[in-house]
Amino acid sequence: MNPSTKAILISLLIFLGIFILVLLFFKGILGLTEGPVAGMISAVIAALFSPRRTIINKQSGKEVQLKWFFSDRIYIIK
Repeated sequence: MNPSTKAILISLLIFLGIFILVLLFFKGILGLTEGPVAGMISAVIAALFSPRRTIINKQSGKEVQLKWFFSDRIYIIK
């Protein structure tokens, strides 16, 4: 599988995981069950905390990296 495709799938799965956890938190604990407010807030929070995919051109070829908003560590996808 292409490293870029792997990075997209990983970031999408992490986004969905964060989205579902935050949505369950808002609906279960805070009781926001009416309207799309909980979904919109969950989507914004998940978009902020999901990893970003960047493609770096190096002499050896392209390198796909994932970087989180709150972490300085960079994960290289091969």
